[in-house]
Amino acid sequence: MLSRLAAGGPDAPGIVRKVRHLCVNAFVAVEDDYCRDQIELIELYMADLFSAAAHQRRRRGSVSAVDMLKHKIGKCLGTFEARLMSMASARRL
Repeated sequence: MLSRLAAGGPDAPGIVRKVRHLCVNAFVAVEDDYCRDQIELIELYMADLFSAAAHQRRRRGSVSAVDMLKHKIGKCLGTFEARLMSMASARRL
């Protein structure tokens, strides 16, 4: 999905709504504060990804805001997945 986000920017309200919907569903489904923190960060970064003002605020040197935000979203998703796997493994013990 991240590869389809293209350049970000303010012209994709449908994607933002879909991500918010997915985040709300994930937040409700998981009862773990750490996972919920990651979900909230994903929602924040996605909102910034599609905000022109956030692009200017988040720009860091030669790294574009879009690339930085996509990286952060990917990192949060990976952390979320690892935590879910860890919790599932602990339940099997």
